[in-house]
Amino acid sequence: SGYQKNKTTDLSIDKPGKRYGRVLNFITAEKKGGKLLDVGCSSGQFMYWARQNGFQCSGVEINKRTADIARHNGFEVFNGFLQDASFQKESFDVIFLGDIIEHVNEPRTFLKEAISYLKKDGLLVISTPNVNCFWSWYTLLLYKIFRMPWTSATPPYHLFQFSFENLNSLASE
Repeated sequence: SGYQKNKTTDLSIDKPGKRYGRVLNFITAEKKGGKLLDVGCSSGQFMYWARQNGFQCSGVEINKRTADIARHNGFEVFNGFLQDASFQKESFDVIFLGDIIEHVNEPRTFLKEAISYLKKDGLLVISTPNVNCFWSWYTLLLYKIFRMPWTSATPPYHLFQFSFENLNSLASE
């Protein structure tokens, strides 16, 4: 599909926005460098910022075009699904799942696979839309009143919806 068709090949022109800036600040406060795996890395933009903060970055991406952009920028990227990657188990200090868990068929299995690549003292960071946030509630109201598409429910792309509570429950399993 045309999803992510507007990705730039020059990763240096963008700066982290507020959301990814907070994620990056959190990761660098918890870990001072090390190996980072970005699952669903797209063109490698987050890896680019993480590399600027001392991380050695690798990625996984199913979109060949964006995976090629990341590779062009010097990153090792597996083009395919995480379960098919050949990374060494327990080898990453940080695993970042940025806006990916809501897209997978089996989030529980996906999390177990991701964790298998994490070192014992590693850090797993998950970013996903929050179905219990104001924006989600507001757009649901617009859907009910005006029949505008509800942005939180976008099958077939978002297969699962998460709140802080249910994501926390899933992660603790």
